[in-house]
Amino acid sequence: MDSMESYSECLEFLLNNIQNILPRLINVQCSKFLQIDMCLDGISSLIVYGNDHIFLDTFVDMCICKHNQVQKISKKQTETHEFSDFHFAFDFSSDHFSENLNTIKSLAKTKSISGKPHIVHIKRINKAKCRLLHGLIDNNNGNIIFIITTQKLMDIDDRLNSRSFKINLSFPKQNIIKFCENDLPLEYNTSIFEDVFSLSRGNLISVILRLECENNVQFENVIYDFLDTLQNSKSFLTAISNTRNIVYKLYHMNIQFPYVCDLIIHKYKDSSKSQRIIECCAKYDHMMNTAYKDIFVYERFFLDILEIIKEKDTPVKRGRKKII
Repeated sequence: MDSMESYSECLEFLLNNIQNILPRLINVQCSKFLQIDMCLDGISSLIVYGNDHIFLDTFVDMCICKHNQVQKISKKQTETHEFSDFHFAFDFSSDHFSENLNTIKSLAKTKSISGKPHIVHIKRINKAKCRLLHGLIDNNNGNIIFIITTQKLMDIDDRLNSRSFKINLSFPKQNIIKFCENDLPLEYNTSIFEDVFSLSRGNLISVILRLECENNVQFENVIYDFLDTLQNSKSFLTAISNTRNIVYKLYHMNIQFPYVCDLIIHKYKDSSKSQRIIECCAKYDHMMNTAYKDIFVYERFFLDILEIIKEKDTPVKRGRKKII
């Protein structure tokens, strides 16, 4: 059997069993990884990218089900698009692009019957068509959650890329084959998954989803690397994009906000800006513990920290010593 046939069989195995496998894999690390039922909380746009459209669509369907607390969605098809009671799906490579865009504009004006935002799944987009979505995403008043799936992240333009949260569902062919080659048993108990987790060198989520999430033990280095990247970023759009990605991980991995503050304060304890950083942490810690627990408060916190650490240090004036 050649590599491609083996890969196809492994992928089919994963897709056929994903409803059982995926939640279990995510829970291996005690919910330190992305929680599917929270994927769509507090965001206006999500980009999901990877090398297989079937897997991307399956993952999006799971997110929609979890978000609406249903087991399955019954899809219907019109001439121009797909829909259910909980979502709309549009293929932007079809000949019905104009009609689909007008439908999305109509959805942006009102919430769904349940009072929740409409979920709009957009497939096979390109940069030119991305630009037409900017106004809709920025000004839909929370009436739509956009999910964009693509096999090439380069098909998403920079502005949309920087304003959206991203999940990487790319998976290396050889890792998939290795994971499935022993015909993974369907008795989903903790010991089996711990064994598989160990055999895959502690990176099982990477094998299946490549979610780019780190566990709590590793997170100190992740935060420090992120702050260095933030400080050295020359483009504000790049800084925003990096910030959104780290915030998305923190939010879904249940990393406690005081823990993040402690790491930041420790990193800059010898800086002339340390007092301002402490004050910033205290301000947002208070907000997190009161009425503000939105994901965008977390984002605003990092952008305020960025503003502080990017400022040039004020030189300390030193007077001449008097000679007596």
